[in-house]
Parts: sequence; structure tokens; C-alpha cells
Amino acid sequence: MDRLTPHARVLAAFALVVTTVVSVTHCATNRKIASNQLRDTQLQLSQVLPADSFNNELHNDSITLYDTDSQQERKIYIARFDGKPTAVVISANAPDGYVGDISLLIGLTENGTITAVRVTQHRETPGLGDKIEYRRSDWITQFDGKSLSHPLTWAVKKDGGEFDQFTGATITPRAVVHAIKDTLTFFENNKKSLFSSESTLQ
Repeated sequence: MDRLTPHARVLAAFALVVTTVVSVTHCATNRKIASNQLRDTQLQLSQVLPADSFNNELHNDSITLYDTDSQQERKIYIARFDGKPTAVVISANAPDGYVGDISLLIGLTENGTITAVRVTQHRETPGLGDKIEYRRSDWITQFDGKSLSHPLTWAVKKDGGEFDQFTGATITPRAVVHAIKDTLTFFENNKKSLFSSESTLQ
């Protein structure tokens, strides 16, 4: 037994070193991931709201509400200027994309006008459905300046509405249009509380 003791000590020391290395690597990786996620969030938010419309830390000023109509949780970033709410960025999910869910961020002024829309995540067909991405085409910019009452028919042109679809692809743009319209309805139903001075951080 005495001859095994040194070996046991070596194994214990080795295990301790490995555990320490794994723990340090895990912590460093988590910090890196968190840093990248924060950078991505800040970049996405900067693309949907004009920088001069708020002076708070937008990525840190958010609430989460459950949308009973679309049955999804919505994260809402509240833009403030000197403490007063001026605009919001609302998350949206289109569950009926061609391949799967399409995640969006939608910027809105207090009167319900869209400042910009950006797709943050999707799995649509490369070269076709991925034209919803701003870096792929300017299709997503056709929603800028629109509101729930303008246009009156929120649909793609194939369905009698105003918005363009893609040649050979209607499902993806149709899903995005529906998700944006649902978000505008959600905004109208919650506008009073979102723009009250009592809207708080979560």
C-alpha cells in the first residue's frame, strides 16, 4: 500500500491540474461568448433605431412580455432620451418560414411607425429565402416608414397586398410580413404601458 501512495498522489495532482485547466478554460470561453453576444445585440439594435433617438444603454433597458395572440414571449428594448421613452425595439418570431422559425427585431416610434426591421436568425434557403437578410438584399427595407394603418392590406402582392415576394418563393416573405403585422398589433395593444414613465428594467 505504501508503494501506491506516491502514485495516488501523482494521480490526484494530475486530476487537480486538469480540473483547474478545464475550469479556467470554461470561464474564459463563457466570457468570450457573453462578450460576442453583447456585441451582436448592440450591432443589431443600432441597425433598427437611429442613434440620435436615445441616450440610454439600449441593450440594458428591456422588458419581456407574453403575447397571448401570437403565443410568444417578446423582448422589448426601450429607447429613452433623458429618461423619457422615445421608441422601442421589439423581438418577433415568424414560425411559418419555409424551413423554420425566422427571428426579427423591429424598431418602432411612439406613433407606431417602423424605423427598420432586421432578421437576426433564420434557416431559409441560401440564394433564395435568405434574401430577407439585409446583407443579401434590400428587400427588408420596404417596411421602413410603414405602420399598422399604412398599408391597409398587410400581405405580399401575390395575396393582394403591397409587399414584394421573391421570384419563385412566397412562403418566406409571407411569413415575415405576417410576423411584422402581428408585432404592430401587439405594439398598439401595449403602447400605453411601454411608453409610460413606469416602464422598468428587467
